[in-house]
Amino acid sequence: MIQEKQDSYAYGQSVTYKCMEGFALHGESSINCTVEDDQGVWSGPLPQCRAAKSTAVPRTSPRFHKTGTPKGRGSAPSVASIIASGCVPVTVIICIIILIKISRDSGKSGSYSPCEDKTHRCDSL
Repeated sequence: MIQEKQDSYAYGQSVTYKCMEGFALHGESSINCTVEDDQGVWSGPLPQCRAAKSTAVPRTSPRFHKTGTPKGRGSAPSVASIIASGCVPVTVIICIIILIKISRDSGKSGSYSPCEDKTHRCDSL
């Protein structure tokens, strides 16, 4: 999540990212609008928020159930069924789409083209 998000950013401005609780920031927390080859560009790649902990559901041990007749009544007990219970891991897909436009700052000397629109999607975990 961007702190103090704006619709556009001028040359020299910075953007600071912070993740929601339970997520860790991967990458630089701040990036700046800079100029490269007379074009406005971000100073680095956009950071990503990823789950801080595994979101897998814990597995349980298999449970075995024996069924049959009580001792002394009819035939000997036998294993009628084996029931294994457990859970499978859950994959969390986190998508964060950030669209940032940087506009030309008319107060700066020289003519700078606006930064390109930046769209970023986080990878699935």
